[in-house]
Amino acid sequence: VEKRYEVKDNFTLSKGNHTAKFGVDFNYVDIDPARFELNFSGLFNFGSFPVSAFSALVPGFATAPALTPVQAYGSGLPQTFVQGFGTSTSKVTNKTIGVFAQDSWKVRSNLTLNYGIRYDVELTPTFPTTGVTSDRFSITAQQLDAAERALNVIQGIPRDKNNFAPRIGFAYDPKGDGKTVILITHYLH
Repeated sequence: VEKRYEVKDNFTLSKGNHTAKFGVDFNYVDIDPARFELNFSGLFNFGSFPVSAFSALVPGFATAPALTPVQAYGSGLPQTFVQGFGTSTSKVTNKTIGVFAQDSWKVRSNLTLNYGIRYDVELTPTFPTTGVTSDRFSITAQQLDAAERALNVIQGIPRDKNNFAPRIGFAYDPKGDGKTVILITHYLH
């Protein structure tokens, strides 16, 4: 079951020929403990297999055709192997924050400039590294951390913190009579 809590506020301030708008949006998502399939026994994936992988090992192999998934399976050549460790029940929470500021500046009676910026960040969950112990082996949390760094593995979900969205635009009425208006806007999203 997902529970979502949101706090949002926007306000506008007008002074002279400027109209400024500001806002914030905060979401907290709470997902009750759920079971995730971890493939404890392991999962082999057989996909198409490029023979270029063998060219360094077997002379003349580079000219052979690639293996189809069925041929790779028949040859016992998996493309990937995935196996899960740990608990398959997880409680997940997520927080998102968005803030913005923009200004509408009436430069002249027939020209208005609009500009602003928005920033969003998703504070994804992180999970502490714990050791793994079984009847066959034991790995400490420090060993797992070292292996994750060496393999560039990230616990949890990576956080993307460069979500700036600037915008700029203008509205121009060349004759000042309200019949023809040129609108140009550019923004990154």
